[in-house]
Amino acid sequence: MWVLEAPVESVEVAGPVQHYRSSSFAERAWCSACGTQLWIKDDDGPYELMPGLFDDARGLPLSHEIYIDQAFTSVTLAGGHKRVTRVDYEASERAVPNRL
Repeated sequence: MWVLEAPVESVEVAGPVQHYRSSSFAERAWCSACGTQLWIKDDDGPYELMPGLFDDARGLPLSHEIYIDQAFTSVTLAGGHKRVTRVDYEASERAVPNRL
């Protein structure tokens, strides 16, 4: 998963947005007109915006990948960025309930 983080106070939401409570601590949102994924947001966290929303996102460096052990084997992202498994990511995130 690749996202761009933005503080809540820096995001202005307009348009036909649909929200879905995807867990006890987070929501996902998408455009109800075209279906484009917009963000994932923990209740007390920043917006995690989809990079496809921004024309210049292609030039941004990839800092890390999460859930790498669940990625498609046919898709491998190049680079020396940090790669984190599900177990390691969920252990490090306080909002993710312990499912181990």
